[in-house]
Amino acid sequence: MMMRFIGRKSELEALTQRYNGNKAELFVVYGRRRIGKSELLLHLAKNRRSVYYEASLQDEALNLRDFQGSVVQAFPDDAVLSGVTFHDWHGALTLLAERARRERLIVILDEFPYLCKGNSALPSIIQRFWDTVGRRTKMFLILCGSSVSFMESEVLGERSPLFGRRTGQLKLEGLSPSSTFKFSEGWPIKDRLAIYGILGNIPAYLSLIEPEVKLPELLIETSFSPTGFLYNEVFFILQQELREPARYNSVLRALAEGKTSIGEIATISGSENSPTAIRYLTTLMELGIVERRAPFFSRAPEKSRNHRYRISDHFVRFWYRFVLPNQTAIRSMSGRAVVKNAVIPFLDDFMGDAFEALCRDLLIYDWAPENELYIKRIGRHWDKDFDVDVCAELGDGSLLMGECKWGEPMTYRHLEKLRLCSKPLTGDRKVRLALFSGRGDFSKELREAGKRGEVLLIGPDEMIQNQ
Repeated sequence: MMMRFIGRKSELEALTQRYNGNKAELFVVYGRRRIGKSELLLHLAKNRRSVYYEASLQDEALNLRDFQGSVVQAFPDDAVLSGVTFHDWHGALTLLAERARRERLIVILDEFPYLCKGNSALPSIIQRFWDTVGRRTKMFLILCGSSVSFMESEVLGERSPLFGRRTGQLKLEGLSPSSTFKFSEGWPIKDRLAIYGILGNIPAYLSLIEPEVKLPELLIETSFSPTGFLYNEVFFILQQELREPARYNSVLRALAEGKTSIGEIATISGSENSPTAIRYLTTLMELGIVERRAPFFSRAPEKSRNHRYRISDHFVRFWYRFVLPNQTAIRSMSGRAVVKNAVIPFLDDFMGDAFEALCRDLLIYDWAPENELYIKRIGRHWDKDFDVDVCAELGDGSLLMGECKWGEPMTYRHLEKLRLCSKPLTGDRKVRLALFSGRGDFSKELREAGKRGEVLLIGPDEMIQNQ
């Protein structure tokens, strides 16, 4: 699937700067599937001498043969490279290193974990190549992978043969809200906000958006059809990343049903005990699918017993809420009826939690940089009597406290409640108050308070400004 290349300006500039340095580079790029790693690297390689190879799950001899095909494409007039057969990775890279002594050469090994399945000694082979040959050339060697746990342990970890050899690394995360909104230009503002709550900030998912195809039709085509690109996406992720996908599926179903504590998750998911459930949850957190929350003002959030687990990946939440329970109807080609009767009427309810996450992301990636600030940490706070949707500590030591409402009009009462909840938590620290509205429906009294500087009022127009 060809993705539109949107965003990633800072990442591409950082890689380009390293390329222009003309020094030997052993660089590691990784991140979850569909996050846009390959597109980023292809843009780096565009119009530059480069060898790009995306590995397959096949034996080493076949990967070497296919890699040679990529080399021949990069050097069509090189008789030596066209005629030689690659028997091993050290020899293949050494031949390329000879070319990289004379000119800058990018070599990208995409899906590097697949190559290691064909030869578990490959990290050691590359370490020996780099120590003896590679680091004395102009080669920009990039190892790229979607298995986050593998890349962090077997490539970046202290026990990896490659530890200490890398010259840099980049873990690619989701796009900023301002970048995601560019995919949905031409849509009604409410739908542009809603699609962030449904698809999140994953470029491959957002690339499915077409301006002339409206939100209900997009859902039918991509998620509520047996042939849709996203219909079985979550199952594919679990099968590709995990050894026991059925167990992880049970844990995610428990979370989707609103279970947030270890005991509840262990019981509902059928895990043997709480430690087992914790192990599954830890793996899902490493994949960026689940997050562990503690009250923002806890003295030691990492040790807090008042923590909650939730599905943090927007599309995974959507899939478990709407797609999985209706798969029988979808398989019988009733997806259109499912969207009409079981999705659209309940979308506002689903968007409540997703909208809070969007507001926090907006503060981190868009609002703070625009105001020459940065956010040290962000989250939400709750206790037995109340909760605050957005709590952020800024780089200047001040705090920002916010209330979020997706479909409800906001009045001065919301500001008074936010003040009442915030005061015992913030003490004498400088505090900014903010109200976020998915409808942009602020009362006249509230707008006057905004003009007086008592509160930041952030509606759809402010969220998607200049997009």
